[in-house]
Amino acid sequence: MGGGGFNGSIPDTQTAAKTGYAAAGSDSGHTASSSDASWAWSPTGMNSSLITDFIARASHETTVKGKAVTQAFYGTSPTASSWNGCSNGGREGLQEAQVQPRDYDGILAGAPAVQADRFLPAAMWPQVVMHELDDFVLSCKFDAFDQAVTAACDSRDGVADGVITDPRTCRFNPTSLEAP
Repeated sequence: MGGGGFNGSIPDTQTAAKTGYAAAGSDSGHTASSSDASWAWSPTGMNSSLITDFIARASHETTVKGKAVTQAFYGTSPTASSWNGCSNGGREGLQEAQVQPRDYDGILAGAPAVQADRFLPAAMWPQVVMHELDDFVLSCKFDAFDQAVTAACDSRDGVADGVITDPRTCRFNPTSLEAP
């Protein structure tokens, strides 16, 4: 099973196991919340080993070891292997299909996050800049900004649900948060 976000925890395999499947998942080689990419940064720069785990190695190794555990436990190899993942899990599925085509007989790759070369650096860039400048923005400031933007733009689609459906219609002015 594929993970989501920046992974960092093993996906819930209970449903698959309860329905009779041998199931495995990976934390993608690190422990963190799925929205935390700080693991990719070390004091000396980008952590290429953990990034390689995240991009490809963890999924493949989990697949190989999962099949070995299934063989050892049941005394027979799996008759078929399938992948199921969405977002980063979808990307992992496509990675498996392209780089390790013999790992799975079928792959369900929902909403694959395939432009990692663009959005991963964009997601990590604020952390890199704050690290380099040794000037971290307090989370309370991020929270205040998030709340102000949501309050200003959420209902533009006619529903106040905490989701800004089309950010292009938001005309929030961040200077409105500045203290006089």
